[in-house]
Amino acid sequence: PNPCGALTPPRLSQFKSRRLGMADMEGFEHSHFLYGTFYSNAGYSLFYLVRSKPVEVICLQGGSYDHADRSFFSYDKTWKSCLENNADLKELIPEFYNTDDESVSKGGRFLLNVSDLPLGRLQSGEKVDDVVLPEDVKSSRAFVRKNRKELEEAEIGGWIDLVFGCAQRGE
Repeated sequence: PNPCGALTPPRLSQFKSRRLGMADMEGFEHSHFLYGTFYSNAGYSLFYLVRSKPVEVICLQGGSYDHADRSFFSYDKTWKSCLENNADLKELIPEFYNTDDESVSKGGRFLLNVSDLPLGRLQSGEKVDDVVLPEDVKSSRAFVRKNRKELEEAEIGGWIDLVFGCAQRGE
């Protein structure tokens, strides 16, 4: 399996190339990391949770929401950014797989702007509201159920070993 953030072979190649280039830089001779940041952090989690945890987001952002064009307004655009932008290492959080209607995420509720939060307008003028989901899903609940089904059918043992276990030190 590829490391987190290395979603495609060209992207992994770019990270490896950067790592090798850093070996020649003073102070980085012993650097053996692929990314300049951790792939999972509070900012990334709150990026996805702005609609269900607005107070925490406002605290993290210094008193206001982030610019609308940098917010989580479209699943497809966020996925594209993670594929193409080497500085974007976001991973999906548990809420994308939690089908429990009794939880805080309420089976996809974190994707809906049920509190009508003022999340701003994109440069195009479009209001940021509910997250725009892929065209093949009918609702946020259906989207989370689909993600959960795919996760349960996936072979993730290698990934777990890579992130948390015996394969952490890789090549």
